[in-house]
Amino acid sequence: MNWFEIVNKATRYIEDNITGDLELENIAKECNVSYYYFSKIFSMMTGYGLKEYIRNRRITLASYEVSHTNARIIDIAFKYGYSSNESFSRAFKTIHGINPSDARKEKVTVYTHFPVLTYKIPDRNLISLRYDLVENLDYEFIGKTMKVKEYNYQTTQKEQTNFDNKFIEDLHLSKLYLEKHTHYKVLYNLSDDTKRYDYLTGVAKGDLPDNEDLVSISLHLNKAIRFISKSNTPELLPMVKDIIYDEWQKNGFKIDGVCEIEYTLKDSKGKLDFYYIVSIK
Repeated sequence: MNWFEIVNKATRYIEDNITGDLELENIAKECNVSYYYFSKIFSMMTGYGLKEYIRNRRITLASYEVSHTNARIIDIAFKYGYSSNESFSRAFKTIHGINPSDARKEKVTVYTHFPVLTYKIPDRNLISLRYDLVENLDYEFIGKTMKVKEYNYQTTQKEQTNFDNKFIEDLHLSKLYLEKHTHYKVLYNLSDDTKRYDYLTGVAKGDLPDNEDLVSISLHLNKAIRFISKSNTPELLPMVKDIIYDEWQKNGFKIDGVCEIEYTLKDSKGKLDFYYIVSIK
């Protein structure tokens, strides 16, 4: 089962249990994947954190019942997981600009259309991916760093992209420079749950002169897994990551928290070769 199928299975499970006590870890367990990678991929693929997705589905169904049934509003609130009439009213008003009791009294039809997310399974045969185990790798990077506390994968990815772009802008790196020098994205000093880490956006040390605004780091990887996907277009890169996580899940690799390194190289035909290196135990 690939990650597109897993997300589809998860959203079906959520829908079947939308009025129950949905434990996030149980959703991942139902899909036979680890919660950490499940939550990360779910957010990457859908654009929504798992809690946010469930909340949007519940307010959608609750709004429909306010407008189209005679059920008591307090019963609707409890049915969809709200702890009180007040908390439901606040959520409802945030979405619709009106209290649910007023909407019903004034016969205002409200309905938040947030559909069940499902995915057509793409043809993964279009993508080539290989990986190998490597030992004793040494890297030296120079760039800019920030501390990260990752609560929502999609939000973190946007923050890192903005940070990457600001690095390029601040140093006035031209398109020609970026074509000649590899731009690295490095996660290092990862916590045990990999939710906290230092993030560096930069280049190989020596490709930029040292200055007080830049940070230099050296990394030694005793053992690592290196994923390589050749000749991709930009729109295929998220699918490449999906396949990498799929392979990771099947093989049960264990990270050691030293680093994760991501970069792309452009081949002679303008296609992108994608590299992802993770230090493992």
